[in-house]
This record gives sequence, C-alpha cells and structure tokens, in this order.
Amino acid sequence: MGLIQGRRERAGYQEGSEADGPLGQPIASAMPTFGAFIPLLLFIFRGASSHCHTGTANECEKHTAFMPGHSLIGKGIDVTTMAKKGANLVNSSLWQHEDGTCTLCRNPLQGEQWQRLPLAAVDWRVHISCSRKLSGSVQQSAMGMMESAATPVQNDWKVGLDVPVKPTVNVQVALAGSHSKLASFVVDHTRMDKYSFVSHEVSCGYYSPRPQRYEMFNVLRSSSYLST
Repeated sequence: MGLIQGRRERAGYQEGSEADGPLGQPIASAMPTFGAFIPLLLFIFRGASSHCHTGTANECEKHTAFMPGHSLIGKGIDVTTMAKKGANLVNSSLWQHEDGTCTLCRNPLQGEQWQRLPLAAVDWRVHISCSRKLSGSVQQSAMGMMESAATPVQNDWKVGLDVPVKPTVNVQVALAGSHSKLASFVVDHTRMDKYSFVSHEVSCGYYSPRPQRYEMFNVLRSSSYLST
C-alpha cells in the first residue's frame, strides 16, 4: 500500500515539476518527501503495537483463555537437571485487577483470539524468532558434551533485577545440566566405550513476555539472599 502511494506521488512530481509556485519553487518538489516517509511511519506504528488493552469486567469474564506459556512465568527450574520444579516464584494464575478489569491481548497466531495476561507478566507480544540454521557440534568427551550443552544457559538469577546480594551469603554456581538426562546418558556411554557425541539444534520462539519486576523483587527480598 505504501509502495503504490509512493509511485503516485512520484508521478505527480514528474507532471508538475515544470510549474512554479508563488515563491518560485516547483509546486511538486516537496512531494517525494511524503512518499518516502509515510510508508516508513506505517511500518513503524504497525510493528510497535502490543495487541493488548485493558478489558472490562464483562470482557474478562467472556475471554477465559490465557496467553500461551503463561504458566512458565516465575516457574522454578533446576539448572543442574534442566527440569522444571514444582515451586513458583509468582502466581501466574492471577489475572483480575481490583476493579474487575484485566489485560487482554489479541493473539494473531491463534485466530485473533483475545487472551488473558496474568498480573505477573508485562510487555506481552508476538515475537516470532526462528533460527533457520541447523547448528551442530561434535564432542569427543563427556565433559566437552556437557559444557557444550550448558553454554546457552545464563546461570545468573540476578540479571535484570538490580538486587544486591548479602556479602556473607555463599552463592554457589553449578554447572548447568550436570545432573540432567543428557549428562547421565553421556557418562554411562563413555564408561562402556569411546564415543563421539553429535548434537543438532533448531530453535524457534513465538511469544515474548516478561515478569513484573516488582513482584520478582518482593519474592527475592523476602528470602535470605538479599541485603536490606
């Protein structure tokens, strides 16, 4: 649509370039400027839309589905086993504000369905990010394989929270995946014979939410790891 508009204004420039305005300037000399900027602005505004709004109490009761993956917000994960734990840092099932309203987000990947956003989440948006390249690695030892598998894991729970840790607390850093099923498989096979391990991975993400910072901070502040 923007491309057609740009062509029309360029054609107007060619037809009116010989006519002069009151100030002696060509009448259509400034027209290509709008043709260049309008399509860009349309593209920016469309991409910046979050597809979310504050729904009324009736709307919130009507649309009962939650955004995909909402239960993963604040979910505890054991980085040594790479398995989800039963404990949750925040309650991802709460969605209703005190006045009965809620945040509803339209999901274009599920038929434009309006879905509830938990109170513990903010800035939800559809963000399709797929790695089309097939990544692979070959490791000759069990330790090399486990280190390769642990590389993508950012084992730093303080990132983005701006929280101070008590100097007296001994914070242990564990090797991610050191007790996972992959690690057990690799170690068991290296004990029997010499193996080379090959891994392939294709990653794809569809949604981009983040937890409320103040809720996460309150949970961490109530523990014994933060200084007051």
